[in-house]
Amino acid sequence: HASDTTISRVSGGKIAVEGVTIPTETSTNTLTNKRITKRGESTADDATAVINTDTTDIYELHSMASATVISTTGTPSFGDTLMIKLRGSGGSRGLTWDSIFQPIGITLPTSAPDGKWVYVTCIYNTRDSKWDAIHTVTQV
Repeated sequence: HASDTTISRVSGGKIAVEGVTIPTETSTNTLTNKRITKRGESTADDATAVINTDTTDIYELHSMASATVISTTGTPSFGDTLMIKLRGSGGSRGLTWDSIFQPIGITLPTSAPDGKWVYVTCIYNTRDSKWDAIHTVTQV
């Protein structure tokens, strides 16, 4: 039929659709002008914020009405990034960071001010099995 899609074998384990080779998990294809959408999670007041880094790249904790302990679960890979957004509500809220977070050239924030966003940027360090916290900024 004239409208059939052509699927062909390029080489062992590689296929093409209409002449375009499909990248695989292990291929080294360069993706040009392709958007990679970050996986996000947003939640309100959580005293034990456990971030699943297998499913989350940006974690937002808003309307914090209590002090919060921040930790992670999952199996991160070398160089994975994690951005954490925090915002207190009804007063400044205390923050405690699990030992999986390792500050590099910064001091991790100990509170989330009322109505102000606090951002913390981390990169996973497989050598130390830690999230290297490399940047923090608080809304003025």
